[in-house]
Amino acid sequence: MNDPTANLTDEDWREIEHLNARIQSHAGPWGGWGGGQEISPDVWQMPFAEPDPLVGEFEQSWYRWRLVLTDFNWSSWSEGRQWYSAPDPAKYDRLDQLTALKLLTAVIRNNRFNEGALMGAFESGDFPKIIDRFVRLRTAALPAEGAEPDRSGVSVLQDGQVDHADADPFE
Repeated sequence: MNDPTANLTDEDWREIEHLNARIQSHAGPWGGWGGGQEISPDVWQMPFAEPDPLVGEFEQSWYRWRLVLTDFNWSSWSEGRQWYSAPDPAKYDRLDQLTALKLLTAVIRNNRFNEGALMGAFESGDFPKIIDRFVRLRTAALPAEGAEPDRSGVSVLQDGQVDHADADPFE
């Protein structure tokens, strides 16, 4: 499976981080249901999901950044169903980026066939936590500002300076 984050630019990541901050600070419901009323005798309007605009923005952005996995059979991925149903609150802390993307993709794609699934994933609290974990994993993997990536024989000091004293001169 290709890593869809490999093509994200620093600007994309800033936008993702900003969107995540807005999702994490969201207060109130993530949407509601409309319709369901009788519009004339014996004619009823079907109920429909009315998600908060931030839910729609998230979905559109995820497609724009190509983070909805296309080489993944989400509908037969039983591990995802098991993960969502597990009551363990620490499960979010054990997610890696690829699994987080699979979980997000499964619900985004399912929403096309099961109206309100995406809104429900936000309302349950699962999606905000998964999105936050996805972003935190990227942030944790970045070297400290001003530091060089870790290499054999190179030490990054607390103040961000790089000590090359033991560096291999042929590396």
